[in-house]
Amino acid sequence: MTRAETETTPFPYIVGSGRSGTSLLRAMLDSHPDMAIPNETHFVVSGGRRRGRYERSDGFDIERLVADFGPLISRELRCELVDIRGALSEAEPRTFPDAVRAIFSWYAARRGKTRYGNKSPVHALAMPELANLFPEARFIHIIRDGRDVALSYVDAPVGPQTLEAAALKWRRFVRRAREGGRLVGPGRYVEVRYEVLTQQPEDVLRRVCEFIRLDFDDRMLRYHERVEEAFGGPVPQQHRNLHRPPSRVRDWREQLTPEAVAGVELIAGPTLNELGYGRTPARPSLLLRVTTGRRVVAAEFARTLHGIENRLLGKRSKAGARRTGGSP
Repeated sequence: MTRAETETTPFPYIVGSGRSGTSLLRAMLDSHPDMAIPNETHFVVSGGRRRGRYERSDGFDIERLVADFGPLISRELRCELVDIRGALSEAEPRTFPDAVRAIFSWYAARRGKTRYGNKSPVHALAMPELANLFPEARFIHIIRDGRDVALSYVDAPVGPQTLEAAALKWRRFVRRAREGGRLVGPGRYVEVRYEVLTQQPEDVLRRVCEFIRLDFDDRMLRYHERVEEAFGGPVPQQHRNLHRPPSRVRDWREQLTPEAVAGVELIAGPTLNELGYGRTPARPSLLLRVTTGRRVVAAEFARTLHGIENRLLGKRSKAGARRTGGSP
């Protein structure tokens, strides 16, 4: 595609809380013969916040971008640093968004495709930033009942390991994504329900394809036949259900105790109501309220501490790079 075509062809971003079906929707769209979507990427927002490091008066600093993010990009896109340098050198980007487009275009071309998209749940927290970076960005927010999400998280090897922490994360991601959707506007944001996607996949996919200006192809409904290709190798344990056609694999009504449901609803209840999922009629006991409150405080403290540790590690990494004369 030409530069003008690249900047006007929709760049879909699949966002949402983890365990909400982002990987399912990604696998479906990636099965389209024209669309390539990596599993997850984490350099776009971070790089965008540092774009001044690369957009220099004497030209775009490819080497600095590769030094900062090359190892991360190579892991996420399963490629070599030489591939990244080659894609950027050929594209001659002027801006950081141009560089991102060049990298994703290379990834799509390597797989014999002409379109690309992005899927990372964490992008639900940065939609206005991404919208400013990419005028062509279109956001597909997939939403799932928070009680099923909490149940799925505690059964997964990654992510929150308690129902309370999972409910907090689901609530934060859904609220932030919906607020981001209001800010970017309806022309650039659409919501998809996981429950509808699993029951009426063709109807939902046709709507999504229209939103991102992609012709519908029924190969998207057979994503489970080529899921290893989409992942570039063995499918991670937490995504093992992608080997079969879409179905509802968990049901909080059958798999959570009434007390566990009440605890999740104490945290996520207003958001569940806002989304139309509703709440159970059970009234939580005073003891459950106190216990849940304590667990919420503990979960929020752990999340804050984790964020502080990550920032400190980042600063130490940069300081070490400066001492050795390298780029951070």
